[in-house]
Amino acid sequence: MKHFFSIIGGMGTIATESYVRLINHRVKIARDQDYLNYILVNDAQVPDRTAYIKDHSKPNFFYDLKDDVEGQDKLGTDFMVMPCNTAHYFYDDLAALTDKPFLHMMRIAVHNFTDNYPDEKKIGLIATEGSIYDHLYADEIKRVGRKVELGGPEIQPMVNELIYSDIKEKGTVDHDLYHKIL
Repeated sequence: MKHFFSIIGGMGTIATESYVRLINHRVKIARDQDYLNYILVNDAQVPDRTAYIKDHSKPNFFYDLKDDVEGQDKLGTDFMVMPCNTAHYFYDDLAALTDKPFLHMMRIAVHNFTDNYPDEKKIGLIATEGSIYDHLYADEIKRVGRKVELGGPEIQPMVNELIYSDIKEKGTVDHDLYHKIL
């Protein structure tokens, strides 16, 4: 392949699969050659991101991702994307390993929100404890002059159940639980 991008995934294999499916379904195709060229790295052995972020005595996931990024860089990827929110904890360090563009999910999501809802002053955040603890979304939201709304300690166990039990384990969304969280 002359031009391709790399997906650094597997940190939630079902979430990675969902991301790939979304990409493939958003491309207008008339033939197989119309699909995007990409290489998927499904590195399911990356240590638990939230565990490390909350307790640095736990296995550090940076080195696994470093190997993945450097490997894709050697292949000549045009750009990289990593569809795991919590893995962005090391975004700056990982992006520094390559001269290729490395998409930042939080920046893209927050800017997309503010572009579509310019008058909204608050942005609600439903996320894993690791994503909340590392402030990546909160920092981006504050950077664009908006206020972060978190659900609070009574909501987080339901969010964990939705993300870990339903989405990551089963590949489904419990719509009743989702609406209860909202």
